[in-house]
Amino acid sequence: MPTNPYGSFDAPIVTVDVVVFTLDQGNLKTLVQPRIREPYKGVTGLVGGWVHTNEDEDDEAVVERVLRKKAGLEDVYVEQVRSVGSATRHPDGWSWTIVYMAILPIERLQPAFDHGCHLVSVDEPGSLAFDHNRLLGFALERLRAKGAYSTIPMEFLPDEFSMRELLAAYEAVMGEKLDEGSFRRKIVELGLVESTGRKSKPREGHGGQRSATMFRATVKKTFDRSFRR
Repeated sequence: MPTNPYGSFDAPIVTVDVVVFTLDQGNLKTLVQPRIREPYKGVTGLVGGWVHTNEDEDDEAVVERVLRKKAGLEDVYVEQVRSVGSATRHPDGWSWTIVYMAILPIERLQPAFDHGCHLVSVDEPGSLAFDHNRLLGFALERLRAKGAYSTIPMEFLPDEFSMRELLAAYEAVMGEKLDEGSFRRKIVELGLVESTGRKSKPREGHGGQRSATMFRATVKKTFDRSFRR
């Protein structure tokens, strides 16, 4: 048997951690759940789990399994953010995790709530297990950067939405107020939405009952302009 030229060492712990973002009454939040075993038993953390080499074909399969088994979520938009590894992030030894972010309308999160998950503010998540506050920060930075030049905030909305709901989604994702007139103009110029021909239920306004035109996304893409300009 050939000699290992690199010496003797233990294999690292390999996991995935998923930052599940949603909008709750216009506020950007993330999904967390209490850990059921040590280390950090009872402490809230991100939805995550170990790689199962006997059943996971690739990293995407790991994410799908973890979201399904830990949170009851399927058919989820996910995007890899980065990987993080060190000898100190896990008390059992050298640990490597692949960080993903997922985006869902809150209406689709009931299975996660049934699995013991709950929502926390992305700005005040509390003290999370391991280095999960840091992982949340990485995902939030990616989300807010992409919100300025892509249709990713539309993932938070149902299939039909008003222009004001779309504006609110972009503002929550980007963490800043946008000029409504300029936003509407850019959305139309870029051809990102189309009218469904339907109206929302009337709501009270300064002129009495008001309803809003409902839209749907026409494309999911990035573009070379920012909503900040």
